Amino acid sequence: MVLAETERLLRAARTGPLVERLPDPLAPSAHPSATEGRQEGTAASRGERPARWVPA
Repeated sequence: MVLAETERLLRAARTGPLVERLPDPLAPSAHPSATEGRQEGTAASRGERPARWVPA
């Protein structure tokens, strides 16, 4: 998915400014800690327990 998006952005750069097509790095969805998986992983690490999504 990331590779496909990178390729799309590189192709789009030929038709217009790339900067205008990049996501806002300050948007909540662009920040890694905004994901549920990241939050669960951090909580599990702090609680010294396996994350819910880790197979038992």
